[in-house]
Amino acid sequence: MRYIEDLDKYLKQSKLKLNKKEQQEILKVYNKAFDNMLKQYKANIHKKNATQIARTAYCKQLHNEILAIIKEYNIKVTDDILNAQVDVLMKGVEYYKDTELYKNVMKQASIVNKQVVEQMIKGSIYKDGQGLSKRLWKDVNASGDKIEEAIMSMIAEGKGATEIAKNLTQFAKGGHRTWDKAKIKEKLGSAYAGRYGAGGIDYEALRLARTTLNHQAQLTQKSANQVNPYAQKLKYHSAHSANRTCKQCEDREGKIFDIDKCPFDHPNGMCHMEVVYCIDGKEVLSTQMAEDIGKWIRGESNSGTMDILYGDVPL
Repeated sequence: MRYIEDLDKYLKQSKLKLNKKEQQEILKVYNKAFDNMLKQYKANIHKKNATQIARTAYCKQLHNEILAIIKEYNIKVTDDILNAQVDVLMKGVEYYKDTELYKNVMKQASIVNKQVVEQMIKGSIYKDGQGLSKRLWKDVNASGDKIEEAIMSMIAEGKGATEIAKNLTQFAKGGHRTWDKAKIKEKLGSAYAGRYGAGGIDYEALRLARTTLNHQAQLTQKSANQVNPYAQKLKYHSAHSANRTCKQCEDREGKIFDIDKCPFDHPNGMCHMEVVYCIDGKEVLSTQMAEDIGKWIRGESNSGTMDILYGDVPL
């Protein structure tokens, strides 16, 4: 079973690593989009709708670049999980890369990969059916609203264009993570402080990215039985983060669900799922699974589990 435990640990660490890299890239996009927005604002300062021109350009740039990043990392986490399932399934098969079985397993993994990525992009796993693009557009607009409100608040308090640009830059590039309400009021005006407090301009999109990557990983785990027929159940693991683990996640900790009935984690969650391999509904060790696959390949008496997906594969 040690191999399966190591695999689960690897997948968990891989997802966390991808999540961290994804969010770092998104923060870079925010800084870049903000710099472009400020240039737009300065170039059109003489126009009545200068703020709106800058805001529109900012939101479009954020949406397009962040959407590309989220899609890229969703594909990476799906690849990692499905490739791991292929490795588990083929681990005990000699010269497996030269076999028809391997070609069929890889073909099936490719089909599942496309299906789960498409499901997440289209938003079909959510009750409201909203796709990734629409959810992100709502979030980047919230960021645009915050910047527009800050500019209008500073204008109302008589601050000039130079001071507005300076204060906005300080706030957008990290100030919102450290400024208290009094500091926000001083720099961005009382109207802004009253409405937004210390809320960051990038919070919504980062939250969406974290949720999407986590749900993408969980959706892939829930689809593992379409590549590995022994992957019949999922074990739920709570994140156990200080001050972050809710009652719902605590209640699910360690519970084993049928693979198609395991619930998704809530938005912004960091829980993960571990595939449980079974024969006839009972959990088995990786060695037992490998032994059953070997018998199936040799035409000996076996559980028939491999026939669920690969019964027509010539051996």
